[in-house]
Amino acid sequence: MNWFARNLAVMLFGGATSVVTAMGFIFLEARTGATVFGLSLLHFVPLGTILVGLVGSIGYWAAALALRLRPGLADAVVILGVAAGVVFLVQSAEFEFFMGGTARAEAATRDTADFARFLGGAVAHSPLEFWGAGDSDSAATTMFFSGGTNAGLQYGTGGGDSRVDGISAGVQGMVASQDASKTTGAQRVEQIGSGIETMKVKVRIHGNVWTMMLLQVLGFAFGGLAVFGYLRSLPCCEGCMLLLSRKGKKTRYFSRSREMRSAVDEVLLQAREKQLQRSILAHVAKGAEKQKEWSEYCSTMEIRRCMQCKTHRLSFRARRKDGATWKDIALLGFTASTLEPVDFAKG
Repeated sequence: MNWFARNLAVMLFGGATSVVTAMGFIFLEARTGATVFGLSLLHFVPLGTILVGLVGSIGYWAAALALRLRPGLADAVVILGVAAGVVFLVQSAEFEFFMGGTARAEAATRDTADFARFLGGAVAHSPLEFWGAGDSDSAATTMFFSGGTNAGLQYGTGGGDSRVDGISAGVQGMVASQDASKTTGAQRVEQIGSGIETMKVKVRIHGNVWTMMLLQVLGFAFGGLAVFGYLRSLPCCEGCMLLLSRKGKKTRYFSRSREMRSAVDEVLLQAREKQLQRSILAHVAKGAEKQKEWSEYCSTMEIRRCMQCKTHRLSFRARRKDGATWKDIALLGFTASTLEPVDFAKG
């Protein structure tokens, strides 16, 4: 299986687990009334959406590790797209419950078939309105996102209502544009000004909805993006774009720097001569296998390989003890790749 096929499989599996997880929480909310998606922290951190997204992102993690895939940069866009779709699904379903009440929720969750039809209908005929000029659906949508009240959507009749002025100006602009030959430069400027004013009205009306949806999309995508970043940080084969499998790891401990330097110098000597298997033998031949109280230095060697092209990567580093932690000694480390099979078990 090539990289593209692996990548497609991982994105499909991760997207599927995200959607199924969201559907499960929607079903739970409809049956019990306990909302998870609506949980928030400090009024703008979508805590519930983040938690659901973390659960759903397990699919990306499991599939990528199973197929040893290192995701490409474009996969971050896919994860955001899946998050946007899931949030739209969730909000469409919750809006239906919001408008239909308990009876609607009970009817939708009688069995799996009814629930599937309900979700399909909620998405296909979503009442969510993000751009309308202010009709009843738009008002209901804004009320839904603001918790059921919306003092900002008051319909007025006075000339001071900017919404009415903006819509009126837009209509006037459309009428004026029907006869392009009669349109003067001043009229064009007026049309542009009317369009800008209309845009301001739409932003004022729908700004809360846009902001909440954006935060929820980012919150749901957080889990997938965290998995994406983790997988990108793992060692990989640059040619195959696949994660390397660990073949073995050994650490040796030393009490004095002189002992450590003697062992490390031998390892580095063999590595510089391209004798990687000999450097492995030199590493395991000195020092203690287990850490003790007097251990002040250590060296670690790790072998990984690409399961596709069989390239082996040998990584070596030396560290010194600093309190309760170990710090790398930068000048005493190296990484080398070879097509020759290397192993700790070879004598």
